[in-house]
Amino acid sequence: MKFAIKTLGCKVNQSESDVIASSLSESLLHQVGFEEKADIYIINTCAVTREAERKSRQFVNRALRANPNALVLVTGCYSRKVHLEGCTFCRNGKVILLPSVEKETEVFDYLKTKLNLEVKSNKVPGTNRSRVWIKVEDGCEHFCSYCIVPHLRGKVKSREICEIVSEVKILEQRGAREIVLSGINLGYYGKERGENLLKLIEAILQNTQSVRIRLSSLEPFTINKEFLKKYFSLEERACPHLHLPLQSGSNEILKKMKRGYSKEFFEELVYSARALNPLVGITTDVIVGFPGETEEQFMETLSFCEKVSFSRMHIFPFSPRPHTEAMKLEEQQGIPAKIKREREKALRAIAERSREKFYQSLVGQTVDVLIENRNQKTGKGYSENYVPVQCENIREEQVGKIVKVKLVKSQGEWMKGTPLQS
Repeated sequence: MKFAIKTLGCKVNQSESDVIASSLSESLLHQVGFEEKADIYIINTCAVTREAERKSRQFVNRALRANPNALVLVTGCYSRKVHLEGCTFCRNGKVILLPSVEKETEVFDYLKTKLNLEVKSNKVPGTNRSRVWIKVEDGCEHFCSYCIVPHLRGKVKSREICEIVSEVKILEQRGAREIVLSGINLGYYGKERGENLLKLIEAILQNTQSVRIRLSSLEPFTINKEFLKKYFSLEERACPHLHLPLQSGSNEILKKMKRGYSKEFFEELVYSARALNPLVGITTDVIVGFPGETEEQFMETLSFCEKVSFSRMHIFPFSPRPHTEAMKLEEQQGIPAKIKREREKALRAIAERSREKFYQSLVGQTVDVLIENRNQKTGKGYSENYVPVQCENIREEQVGKIVKVKLVKSQGEWMKGTPLQS
């Protein structure tokens, strides 16, 4: 029996899909590409934006076109949203909503009950990638005014440190060289049991030999300068890269968003990180066109982003989500789509200049690049500070390994580098 998986949205979803694929493969099912004909299609969906919902529905239709008789299991945040709204997604009796937060368990239980498949649950992702995402935390209790995720994912739920360490050790033995710790709100890891993210990182580093650790994303309201000092004091396997979602450079808009910090606090975090490690990569998310955002407030965001100068920015036009406070604001103070597009374009220009400025500061530096693939002796991968690097003269045996590379120039979204032969 053949199965295919499509993953939309965050890295938590990717981690969950990896676990599902691993378990089904060990249960003697054969995985194929999503565009191929399969008996079972699993679509791990997202509901952060309207566009994410549209894509989720689109992949259901693609699965049915590939095989009208296939079983299509729809899991993830969009599935849960549809369920909570009392809607249905069944087209021909073959499209099944699985709305549980514990999506891996629900997928396995459904296949066992309805198809009599004995699925061996395997919590370790069965991927052969050298960079692996591991979900260590689920849920969020902050309730930003624009975000539907806390309504869909529920309260904070953290995995036990010993279980995570055991999983990382297995992945290291299989050849993983970078572990990306992921969570719906990663900075909340362990809060429900009196533990914290730093304790988890220290335990992983103490019990492994070579894997480096990267943090997927940290909400600014979950960390402080003391956290940064401790993180950057860890051994060099803790990657000097922080993804800190800003969302707006206007204090008035941040307050409406219920973000729980000011732009001054955010700026202090960034400068503290750079003082601890001048080569740290700082990436971010920004929302443009939040309901009621004035031209002056948007200009504050432009100015702030140019001042802070992020190494990479993800820019999103505001997307109203049901069950959120911002939905009501949208009905009263919504920004026209044309203005959103203009603001997005203006901010992207800032993002490109900031990225180029960061890249230029790295020319001549030696970094550790995890080579993830190779084509005609050109290897590609990410440095420890999350810079995408292309390297000439990479040997086949260096793929999947961390290679010391001297950065020589920037080229669009990539940097070019020369490997230092040992």
